[in-house]
Amino acid sequence: VKTGGNRRPAFLGINIRPLTDREAAQLPIDEGTTGLWVTAVEPGSPAENAGLKVNDLIVGFAGKPLTDPADMINSIQYGSPGSTVELEILRLGERQKVIATLRQRGK
Repeated sequence: VKTGGNRRPAFLGINIRPLTDREAAQLPIDEGTTGLWVTAVEPGSPAENAGLKVNDLIVGFAGKPLTDPADMINSIQYGSPGSTVELEILRLGERQKVIATLRQRGK
C-alpha cells in the first residue's frame, strides 16, 4: 500500500451544473427529482467514450437516485482509475444507463 501525496484523482471528463427547480418543473420527471446537467464533455474522456453528451441530465449514480451532486463528484474523484461507474441519464426524455470507466487525468 502506497502512502503519500502522489495519488491523482480519477476523472470522468464532464462539466456539470445542478438542475434548477424551475427546469425540473418543465421536464417529464417525478417531483423532487434532482440532477446534474452535462454542460461539456471532454474529447477522448471516459465520459465521451461511454457516450455521454452535452445536455444529458444525470439523475442517478451507482444505482441510486442522485440526491446530492457532491456524492457523485467525490465518488469519482476518490475512485480508482480503471473502476467503472453507472450513471442514469435522461436524454430527450428517455432514461438510459451509461457505464464509464474512470481513469487518471492525462492518461
